[in-house]
Amino acid sequence: MGYYIETPLPTWKAQQLQDLYGAEPYTGTFEDIPEGKVAVCVVQNGLFDAAGILYDEGEFDAFAEPDDPRSKTLLQLDKAKAIELCPHVASRLDTDQ
Repeated sequence: MGYYIETPLPTWKAQQLQDLYGAEPYTGTFEDIPEGKVAVCVVQNGLFDAAGILYDEGEFDAFAEPDDPRSKTLLQLDKAKAIELCPHVASRLDTDQ
């Protein structure tokens, strides 16, 4: 795991991603992510949330680990916006979509 989106506040990142950047709730599988979108999983860690970009199926599965008791919110975000917010992830995303 390794590409994360920062937001102005350290908590409530799922809500911030929706309000500030147009992210939407997502309930599908990795294969069903719409073209031009990327999945983001926000994990609540107490004093801070982590908004991980799920750039491939392995990352998607790692964040869905059933033994992890932390609260999580799955979102979809425009790929271009994800790259804008975390430029290092560009090399891991298929940007032809």
